[in-house]
Amino acid sequence: RVITVRTHAPALAAAIERAAGRLRVGDPARPDTEVGPLPSVGTRDRVEALVAQAEAAGAVRLCGGPVEVPGVAGAFYSPVVLNGVPPGAGLLHEPVPGPVLALQEADGEEKAIELARDAADGTLSVWTADPAHGERIARALGAEIAWINEHGVASPATPVRLARHVVTRQVASQPTRLRSARWLPYDPALLGASVASARLRHGRESERWAALRSGALPLARTAVRLGREALEHR
Repeated sequence: RVITVRTHAPALAAAIERAAGRLRVGDPARPDTEVGPLPSVGTRDRVEALVAQAEAAGAVRLCGGPVEVPGVAGAFYSPVVLNGVPPGAGLLHEPVPGPVLALQEADGEEKAIELARDAADGTLSVWTADPAHGERIARALGAEIAWINEHGVASPATPVRLARHVVTRQVASQPTRLRSARWLPYDPALLGASVASARLRHGRESERWAALRSGALPLARTAVRLGREALEHR
């Protein structure tokens, strides 16, 4: 879920809707596919049922739902964005086995922190143009791990638990101007750069020169794209 203060909600919802609508649903064997099929038709039906329940409770579906991919069998489901999801909606209180994002609005920062605390499962992220402010919010959330302008990456340090009653807290920050390559559109260039990077970092010494030669172009293209994004966020 995404929780935002009400003043920013319309612009954020519109931006997320546009981004979700650009995701390519299709054959998982194709390098340009970004969203593959769900494990089964039953799983897809369960996801759609949870979305329908939220809509009945007042949420608005901005995009997404069951789709068919011509020539490819599978339980395909285009990512759903739900706006105005009420606190009692079932999908907020149980795992949703599919691509569904719930947007919640809060009257102010304190209310947003309260909603986030209720939703906390040990990991949260704060997104802001002011990293210092984001760090203060992250610490107020009390989550075991809180990221700032990033989510799901390895934590900066392995937590050490001295006793069961000692709870560690970690805050990991990502600069807003230079984002990880993981946020770039998934295409053949990024795939080639990822493969080359993995071979250079973890491959055999005798194979690294070949990995550099074959991956130089996609690595360069990815670096240029990251540089452009950094300039756009200045």
